[in-house]
Amino acid sequence: MKYNGICVNIPVSNLDRSVLFYTNLGFVPHPIFRGPDCQCMVVNEVIQIMLHLEDSLKKFTPKPISNPASETGVVTCLICDMKSQVDELVTKALSNGGSRYDEPQDLGFIYAHGFMDIDGHIWRLNWMNPEVPMPT
Repeated sequence: MKYNGICVNIPVSNLDRSVLFYTNLGFVPHPIFRGPDCQCMVVNEVIQIMLHLEDSLKKFTPKPISNPASETGVVTCLICDMKSQVDELVTKALSNGGSRYDEPQDLGFIYAHGFMDIDGHIWRLNWMNPEVPMPT
């Protein structure tokens, strides 16, 4: 079975503020998939993030909506093309209101770093070094 992409749906407390945050990271607001309480952000041709105010996200789940400021429901990880891309995205996130939750980790075969967005969602960024074999 083949899948053509992924759309991650996340709760946000202020839609306009979140759209601005993700736009400043380089993600693009989708011109069609949006509403007064949600906005799709295009990361690339196969990855999208749907930002929802709580009442909008409640339409997709029978469970309570977690508060990302105090609970981790998921860690979203993006695989980067270059090591510098990891640091650039973390820098953009921090300069636009995001926060740091750890330090960069360079394990040779993988370089990783991350940030929390303005609502507390955790984003992990990885770059796999093609010149270093994976540990066995």
